[in-house]
Amino acid sequence: KKHCSGFIAMENQAALSILPFNTNYDAPNRNLQGKLKITLWNVEGIKSTMEASMDDTFESPDILLLTETMSENVSIPDYNCININCDMGDRGRPYGGMTLAINSRLPCHGSHIYKNDNIIATQTSGLVILVAYYPPAMDVSDILLDLTMAINDVRRKSNKPIILAGDLNCRLDRNDPRGDSLSYGLLGANLHCLNDAETPTYYCWNGESVIDLVFVDKEIQEVCSMEVIPTMFTKHQRINIVIELESALEERARRKKPIRKINTEKL
Repeated sequence: KKHCSGFIAMENQAALSILPFNTNYDAPNRNLQGKLKITLWNVEGIKSTMEASMDDTFESPDILLLTETMSENVSIPDYNCININCDMGDRGRPYGGMTLAINSRLPCHGSHIYKNDNIIATQTSGLVILVAYYPPAMDVSDILLDLTMAINDVRRKSNKPIILAGDLNCRLDRNDPRGDSLSYGLLGANLHCLNDAETPTYYCWNGESVIDLVFVDKEIQEVCSMEVIPTMFTKHQRINIVIELESALEERARRKKPIRKINTEKL
């Protein structure tokens, strides 16, 4: 199970067969060129992480997908931010929160096209981008149901390929029913995992795991790559995703079938 995109948990097939997906989509915007860089990161509190970060993490990516910001109304210079604000615990400690930030140099069609307590989705650069966070205690069937509703909704609103990324708290580095169910369920939506199950995305004192995950439409899988960046001051590692936009368009054009039309005069 080194490369999760090729793994199917057959024992979960019957349980997940009730989840219907809309898989209609089109190619990325043909006016775009070059590469699109996306950074996924569970920042474990954005204020402290921004202070500790010494590189250009919050400056150079085209899109930032940030989970567990533990903050409200996040604002990042030169980015258009769509936020889910954190909640406050019984003792006043913040938890949760997400931010989907798009660099101001990119087109952004309004704000979000889908949003609930666990997901933000928007459309930009000929793609639909979803960032999600689910707590460890949430049942995987509820996670899949929530993702199903979100994916079907954005498929109805946009025909562009989807990138889904986030801290989903479903492990892919071992034979875990949660990770297996998630991987198989999302294959039904034509979403394939980019993660290498042998490359941890989370380290803590008692072990490591692969829980920060990236799924992409099959149509753009071959032109997407991801890299886990070692990060010392957070347990969750940064993930950089690169999409070769020109290659995506060329591949789409190569696969495109000719349109057959009926000659009405001969008919």
